[in-house]
Amino acid sequence: MSDDLALRLRTIKDASRRSLREIERATHVSNSSLSRYLSGQATPPWNVVVALCRATGHDPRPLRPLWEDADRRRRAPGRPADPRRAALERPARNDLPRDVAVFTARRDEVDHVARLAQSGHTLAIDGMGGVGKTALAIHVAHRLTPEFPDCQLYLDLHGFTPGRDPVAPADALLTLLRALGVPVGRIPDDPEERSALWRAELSTVRAIVVLDNAADAEQVEALLPGAGRNTVLITSRRRLVGLTGVEPLSLAPLGPVDAAELFTTALGPGIEAAAETVSELMKRYGGLPLAIRVAAARLRHRPSWSVADLLDHPPSSDEEGVGRVIDTSLARLAGPQRRLFRLLGVFPGAVIDPFAAAVLADLPVTGARTLLAELVDANLLEEPRAQRYRFHDLIRERAAEASLREESAAERDTALERVTDFYLHCLQTGRPMLGPSSPHRRAVRHVPTRTPDLGSAERAMAWYSDEAATIHRIFDLTLAEGHDEITIQFALFVDEFLGHRGEMGAWRHVSGAGIAAAERRGDRCELADLRLASGTANRYLGRLAEAEADLTAALDLAVALDDTRIRISALRRLLGVADDRGDLDRVLDLRRQVLELPDSPSTWNVAFTVTNWGRALVRLGRAAEADAEASRILAGPHAADDSLRLFCLRSRGRARLGLGDFEAALADFLAAVEVSRLLGHVSYTAVCRADTAEALSALGRHAEALDEHEGAVAWVTDNGEINNEINLREAFGRTCLAAGDLERAEQQFRRCLALAEPRGFAYVAEQAQIGLARVAEASVGHVRL
Repeated sequence: MSDDLALRLRTIKDASRRSLREIERATHVSNSSLSRYLSGQATPPWNVVVALCRATGHDPRPLRPLWEDADRRRRAPGRPADPRRAALERPARNDLPRDVAVFTARRDEVDHVARLAQSGHTLAIDGMGGVGKTALAIHVAHRLTPEFPDCQLYLDLHGFTPGRDPVAPADALLTLLRALGVPVGRIPDDPEERSALWRAELSTVRAIVVLDNAADAEQVEALLPGAGRNTVLITSRRRLVGLTGVEPLSLAPLGPVDAAELFTTALGPGIEAAAETVSELMKRYGGLPLAIRVAAARLRHRPSWSVADLLDHPPSSDEEGVGRVIDTSLARLAGPQRRLFRLLGVFPGAVIDPFAAAVLADLPVTGARTLLAELVDANLLEEPRAQRYRFHDLIRERAAEASLREESAAERDTALERVTDFYLHCLQTGRPMLGPSSPHRRAVRHVPTRTPDLGSAERAMAWYSDEAATIHRIFDLTLAEGHDEITIQFALFVDEFLGHRGEMGAWRHVSGAGIAAAERRGDRCELADLRLASGTANRYLGRLAEAEADLTAALDLAVALDDTRIRISALRRLLGVADDRGDLDRVLDLRRQVLELPDSPSTWNVAFTVTNWGRALVRLGRAAEADAEASRILAGPHAADDSLRLFCLRSRGRARLGLGDFEAALADFLAAVEVSRLLGHVSYTAVCRADTAEALSALGRHAEALDEHEGAVAWVTDNGEINNEINLREAFGRTCLAAGDLERAEQQFRRCLALAEPRGFAYVAEQAQIGLARVAEASVGHVRL
């Protein structure tokens, strides 16, 4: 290299006062390469000279004569032999398509691909159609051109091009070898020999190769490089799991912020776009760069339109180009894969597991699992969690359209019937794990051959938590279609799943719909159970009058039906309402009525009266009795039931708190928290955390108590559990008062009072008023806390 060129480059670099690392980041040329160019050990390509000048604020044109002189000297005869000489003497070939004008987002992915490519790795970038795989690969290839100056090759393999067959590997090799300047006469006909020649020729050059739109791993296996200073970037809509020694990168759709940035950048200057409107519009395109760029172009070519107009009059998926892209992916699916894809368009939920997919398509679970995995590999399904699958919104639309076109109405209806029966059957199977359930179980039309493991409360609740949104959607569809018998069954067996999760509003809605259906059918036994459920939901929502009306109706039905189970259930729930109102005499009377029923001492329901009955005893100064009764039950045969154990631990803890045995109370409350978490009973976990806070406060551990109480109150408030919010805010106020935080104590008592008084929670309202009086006294120094 000419010493003059190296000297001028060093002078420019020194004058800029930029470090080599800063210039590396600005030019995307490695530190080691820059060092060789600046020291005169190598001649930089002209585009590197231009990039360096731009990064340092200089005009590169005066350096052109120096660079041409240095380049001639480099090519002069008699220079030391170099294994890459022949390649270097050929004019550099650049087949890369034009880079996008402004490449936004994907910064982490760009850096990841560039870093691996610079170190010579081969990468396979996969993702659904329109997600931006090709744009990313081409952008990185342009960025790395200075690192691979000998040639930059691009080949579309037409794996998913409409109306074209994928390029055969032998034909692809012929094109690539000719691009490297290999004469046609030297290219063998044998595919393996042709592949070997490609690897040999590629090893002599510093090249970057983009193999775009690959159909599958088999198509690109023979095109992979061997040794040498080169890299290959592959893009495909399929995951190329069959390739070894290739780094995979699955490209996800853009997030909301990046999608909005791409859209506003693609719009260009002069078009106003309110952030809220753009955000709403981006939901339509699901983070797909193809759809976003087409939408921006559509708007640019309609000067009279605003972003709001585009939102009001969205183009079809075909106009966006997305529909055609998806259709080319579908064309590559085998028959069973395509059928499952269509039926998934019928599925009413957003996420599905292999068990539900199996009943949807009437397949064995193993077969469904295989087909789901194949659709994921084809980037037509996403797998956000192991064995949990979902569509991108735009692909879901295409699946629904395909189902309407290619599946008969009878086939679609039968698939929905199978799915409805599957979820109902799972609810019926898992519900007894949460405690005694309605005996009025009716067989489903299509009994699934396999279901998830629902053999414990923990597993049943974990399953429900995953499937809750789908179950609600199926229930709403069942209700809308007037299937009263199925509506009743869903309402009967989803009850405690909703209660455990604190979904009291949904519980009230489902129970109300079930009651209406049972009344239409004249099913008095089911009606009684549903009145019990509705009464419980109304009580937790703080609607005591409605709760009492429901429970009284259930009690009347129980008497008419001579059903002891329902009578005990209604009485113990009415006992809870009486406790909420502070009517302690009625609490004791209802407990007496329960005990007087035939064989009642041995029933599970009687044991559950200990919670509210025990709290009434503590208020009456009879905490020792409550302690003894809870301890008796915990030592008996019912203690093996986790739900019963949970309630009795809490009842005994409250009694021991009343007796002043704070350490024992804390131990019971902590044990109750663990059991409630094991059961997935998030509502009761919040209540037990508040109990724990009271014990901690009594022990003088105020900071811990405040943290526990704050978390518990926040949860019940967010979930609309008015009953628990009233009780927990009053207790939180006492904790704040004990900690000396008068301002927060007053806030909690006032909020408690505002909720309690109009709803008839007389006892708690009275305690909140007492708390406010203590705050007022403390504020003027009358009480030392």
